[in-house]
Order: sequence, then C-alpha cells, then structure tokens
Amino acid sequence: MSKFPHVLIIEDNKDTSYILRQLMEAELWKATPAYTGKAAQDLLRDNVYQVILMDYSMPDTKAADLIAYCKQLHPDTPILMHTGHDAGYVGFEVSRAGADDFIAKGAGFPEIKEAIERLLIVEKAIKINKKSVPRTTSLSHIIGNSKLIEDLKSDIVTFADTNASVLIVGPNGSGKEAVATGLHVLSRRASMPFIVDNAAGGTTDLSDSRYFGHFKGAFTGADSDYLGTFRLADKGTVFIDEIGNMELGTQQKMLRATQFKEVIPLGIKAKPIKVDVRLITATNKNLLQEIDKGTFMEDFYHRISTVIIEVPSLNARIEDLPLLATHFIKKFCAEEQRNHKELAQESLDFMMHYNWTGNVRELSNVLHNAVIHAGSNDVIYMKNLTRLNLKR
Repeated sequence: MSKFPHVLIIEDNKDTSYILRQLMEAELWKATPAYTGKAAQDLLRDNVYQVILMDYSMPDTKAADLIAYCKQLHPDTPILMHTGHDAGYVGFEVSRAGADDFIAKGAGFPEIKEAIERLLIVEKAIKINKKSVPRTTSLSHIIGNSKLIEDLKSDIVTFADTNASVLIVGPNGSGKEAVATGLHVLSRRASMPFIVDNAAGGTTDLSDSRYFGHFKGAFTGADSDYLGTFRLADKGTVFIDEIGNMELGTQQKMLRATQFKEVIPLGIKAKPIKVDVRLITATNKNLLQEIDKGTFMEDFYHRISTVIIEVPSLNARIEDLPLLATHFIKKFCAEEQRNHKELAQESLDFMMHYNWTGNVRELSNVLHNAVIHAGSNDVIYMKNLTRLNLKR
C-alpha cells in the first residue's frame, strides 16, 4: 500500500468533489474526480487506483452496475460508498453488489479518512496473504514429517476446499493458527480475505460490534460506521481463536449469523446484511465439558464443529524438533542479522528430552533468545538456552 494513496472520487456534485479533493490533497493523497458513471468507467479502463470513493446516486449509472464494472476490472480495489440514503438499506444493497464499506454523506472528512485507511489496511492484508502462503507452496509452513504431522496435513488437504465449519483443538502454542491458514490457502476462498480474531476478553456489546459492525451513533464512541469482521471477510474466511472464551450472548448471535449467513450491525436502522464467510475456530478447552458447565451453547458447538481437527503437542511429535529448530534458527538469524548457527549436540539432546509445556511457541521463543545470546558464535551451546526451565 502506498503511503499516499490515489483515490478515484466518483461524485456528480462538483462542489462536493472539489472539497473532498482539497482535503485529500492536504493529506498528500492524490485524488482524481469523475462526475459521471461513464467518466468513471473511462478512467478505470486506463488507470489503477488504491481506493474508490463512490456516490450512491449517480445520474447516469446505477450504483450496483458501477460497482460490478469496477470489480470486474479491479477486483482487489476497495470501494467506499458515499450515501445520503438510509444506511441500513444502502448497506444491504451495496454489500450485496460488492462494495466494501459505506459512509453517510453527513460524515466529516476525519470519518471518511478513517474508513479509507481501514479499507487500505484490509487490501494490504489480502495482498500479503496471497503472497505469503500461495496455494502452490501447499503446507510448507507446517514444519515436520512425523506421522502425526503427516496425518494433520492430510486432514487439512481433505477438508480445505469445502465450506464446512472446522473446529481446531489442541494445546496452547501448538500451531492451531497455522492449521487455519492452511485450510484457507488451499480452499476456493484463497484469494479472498483471511481475518484472524481472538474471542478472549471483551464484553458482549464490544464483541458484537467487532464481529458484526455498527452504525455511527450506535453507542458511545461509535463516531463512524464500521463493517465488522464478518463483512470485511465476505467471500473469505474468519478464524476465531479461543472460541471457548466467547460470551454466551455473542455465541447466540454468532449462531444466527452462521446459520442464516447474515449479520445485523448495531444501530437503530440496522437490517440483516447477507455475508458469505467460512468460519474456522480453535480452542484449547474441552467444549463438551464447557457445555455441561453452562458456559458454552450446545447448538453453537454443533454449528462450528462439522469437522474437528486435532493438533498434537510438541511432546507428542518430539521427532519433529530438529526440523523445527533448524527452521527457527535460520529465521531468527536472518531477522537479527546474525551469522548462521547450529545447535550443539548436547543442546539438541537436552531439548529432545525437555518437557515442552508451551509447545512450538515456547520452542520458538527459546531459540530466538538463544540466537541473540550466542552472539557471533556459530554454535548454540547449553549456556545459550537461557529461556529453558532446567527444573522440568
């Protein structure tokens, strides 16, 4: 994403267009006006923009038709709809047509700027996701060749290209997010957003806003409209970690969202908005026990667990540790600009018999610290493994 984006302003009111351009150029953004739908189409054929700010009511073109034209030529360019109409109705219509967000014409420029910057962040995340783990690299980001890991990779391949909800279970630090990433990049949704969230903490109201969005004024501090995780991830995948910590009220609304494939943002004018999202969740808890305790809804459990994938602990697949150690040492040597290093045999032997209660995350932290502690040495000795709890 360019630090100073180029915005196409599709607006038939020349005074409004001029004011928006002046405000954007004051931010060192580049802004190009189009006063008709036809003019916008001509510009889009020959130019690339980082974001499109579009008036909902253009005199010569329907909003849905113009959105479709934009997305046909530039599918990754986010569209912010600028409207003076009923926000709930317009939100449903433009979301269905393919717009990425909408904002009321009464909003000030700070709110417009915030909405554009939010869309640019999402666009950047999509591009990074496409580059970081392309489908051709398969599951190379999951390190190991033990039978447990080969079985895990087989499960990912089997269930990736489906719309089934997946519950990933396993201890903290075992790599549940890596599994979720694999499920997304091998799916038909791979080119669409992959948004990661964590259900731990937060009240029901704040979680509802985060997941389902809100309209300006829906609550104290809601200074602008917000799409929410589900609409930001439309056509893509939402991964929610620590699902066992989700408030019951949010579980109820999440159940409805996944069952009917629609969300209702917070706000007086809110109406159901259709979304197409695959939900992947993860937990280190026994959700059946949580159901017995009354802290987790049985209906919601069955909704999210069409497929259950178990991620083994590092202790259970300790034979993968040498490969994991090599991977992390290489990674951290590059990040810290250190010379290549290897584990001393004594260090490796000790680590192979160590009780890794923190799993792969603990191994990563131990080796990051060891790479720094070893300085310019080519070998990581026991004295460099300062993060290990030698009493285990």
